[in-house]
Amino acid sequence: MVDINLLGEEESSEDRQSEESFAKTVSLDEPYKKMDDDVSSYTKQEPMESKSFGRESAAPSFSRRPAEAYSGNEGSSRTKAYFIVLGLILMALTAVFFLFPHDRKKKDDLTVNKPPVETIEEPMSSAPLDTSDLGVATETPGTTEQPLATTETPAATPATREPDLSATLSPLERQQLSSTKLAVTTVRALANSLSGANDFTLITYHGNHRFFAEFRSSSPQEASNVADMLRQKAGAVDAKTVSQSEMSANGGTLNKALVKGEMDPQAGGIILSGALNQMSASDFAEWLKQQSEGNNLSLKRLATGAGSGEGTPIQVHLAGANSDVMAFLSALENANINVSVYKIIVSPSDRKSLSTDYLDLVMQFEM
Repeated sequence: MVDINLLGEEESSEDRQSEESFAKTVSLDEPYKKMDDDVSSYTKQEPMESKSFGRESAAPSFSRRPAEAYSGNEGSSRTKAYFIVLGLILMALTAVFFLFPHDRKKKDDLTVNKPPVETIEEPMSSAPLDTSDLGVATETPGTTEQPLATTETPAATPATREPDLSATLSPLERQQLSSTKLAVTTVRALANSLSGANDFTLITYHGNHRFFAEFRSSSPQEASNVADMLRQKAGAVDAKTVSQSEMSANGGTLNKALVKGEMDPQAGGIILSGALNQMSASDFAEWLKQQSEGNNLSLKRLATGAGSGEGTPIQVHLAGANSDVMAFLSALENANINVSVYKIIVSPSDRKSLSTDYLDLVMQFEM
């Protein structure tokens, strides 16, 4: 590598000498024979900077290199340098050719021989995983229960509610359906609340959201307690004792109390759902007959009055078991018939024993 640098320095020195020789000029008046003298003078040990040639000559002549530059020793050293450089290049190429491709071939062989486990996709087997070799206890399907933490319970499907009819009803239709639902809800709540020692003897509901409830009571304090209970259980906004009296029953006397109250139609949470059932007076009368028969009730009276500007009055009197009467009221509540409840009266069928096992139901409607 040292010879290569020296060779480069010699070549750069020669280039500088040529450039310096071109910077100098020579006289054109001298005869051409002096060229030979100049050539002979270059063979002497004089520096090349003392000789120059003109650049602007019409027939420019180029400097001749000293004879020493072409001596045998210097040519031999340059030839050796060339062979050394060429040998180094050949050695480098040989090393690159034999070493690097050989390493890559080894890597390729390793890659090819590796089993392609990660690149093969197979369908997941439904058989349980065998982990006996790993010391993990396996579970046989159907023999053990899954932990509660990993068991996913499907979410309960919320009960579907039918769309509210309020937005599609006229004011009259909305009033009709609301009055029926509120009347039935109030009567059933009073009947369920007044039981046992305080069995009701009479329940009357009027279409203006007011009610009267007569029930057994042994003292004024008990009557007051029942009134408070009606406010809590039946949802009455105002319930108070009106009177207390005695009446004959089963060969003896019975203490009773009368409570009146009022229902708030907004507090009852009345929801109008389903479809409106449009009926005429005759259609509704037929519906009453079918429902009374279907609920094992005795139809004692069914009357339809003459129509007027305020509507057609319809009155029905039914009798039957307590549960059958309540079932009929539920059917009326869910029927969504375009009818308004004007009055409901519920009382024991046996006026002597005043037992609530069998009831009389009198209702008055307007269509």
